[in-house]
Amino acid sequence: KTRKGWSRCDMKITIVPGTAEPTAISHAHLLPCSIAISGGAPVSAYFKPRSTKGGGKRDFEAAFRGRRLRGVTLQPPAGYTGAILQDTVQATVADGEERRWMQKGTIDQFTYWKHDDRPSED
Repeated sequence: KTRKGWSRCDMKITIVPGTAEPTAISHAHLLPCSIAISGGAPVSAYFKPRSTKGGGKRDFEAAFRGRRLRGVTLQPPAGYTGAILQDTVQATVADGEERRWMQKGTIDQFTYWKHDDRPSED
């Protein structure tokens, strides 16, 4: 099934090992937006998550470009490892064409962010 306004894309994705050992990253953020930049940025100077009152150590609030975000910190399920992947092709890929992603790092936990509402832990 596809959502209204979405189209289905059939493509094969192959994950290839990087040329160096993947970097262990202690924490990552999954934001509800796309950021069209491929270089570095002073993220910690602008993106400053803070714990919510009564939410415990796992619930956070932040703002991105003036919009409120709510987040919850999650860990991959037992037996799984989180991976940071980079697409090896920076162009549009035709339907049915194979994509190759290179593993650049691993993560122990990540914060899942949504606009306005607290994200589900599922």
